[in-house]
Amino acid sequence: MPSKVHHVSEAVSAFTGNLRPVSHDRGRRQTTRTPDLEEEVLERVTEHPSSSTRALAQEVGVDRTTVWRVLFEQLHPYHLQKVQDLHPTYFAPCVVFSKMLVHRCLQEPQFLAVILFTDEACFTREGVFNTRNSHMWADANPHGTIVHEHQQ
Repeated sequence: MPSKVHHVSEAVSAFTGNLRPVSHDRGRRQTTRTPDLEEEVLERVTEHPSSSTRALAQEVGVDRTTVWRVLFEQLHPYHLQKVQDLHPTYFAPCVVFSKMLVHRCLQEPQFLAVILFTDEACFTREGVFNTRNSHMWADANPHGTIVHEHQQ
């Protein structure tokens, strides 16, 4: 049973004997790398250091690989570190807990050995923030952080 013809030029090629596939736009952009292009990419990253390469490529109008190459030749991607948001009201309860813990350890030297410490999982309406894909482009480590209100 013959296959259905999906495109007009495929039908024409079937009648002409041309066996080459019909070339469509594959979505990849051909890019000629110029100093002006490199300057524009670096300028945009300077304005917004945590921009994604995908967003930069769309803004500048080039493919993502070109943006990666320009950035990697000039800068380094530093990962953002997730930190706990600390408020001044947290200090007093921490001091009380610390004093209680020291007091218990003095009374029972094996007290810490019977405590089960586990990783805490917290699910919020904010969603999950994946720090693996978040970074800041810079020539020196900016020590970028993301404040995470985990214990609210």
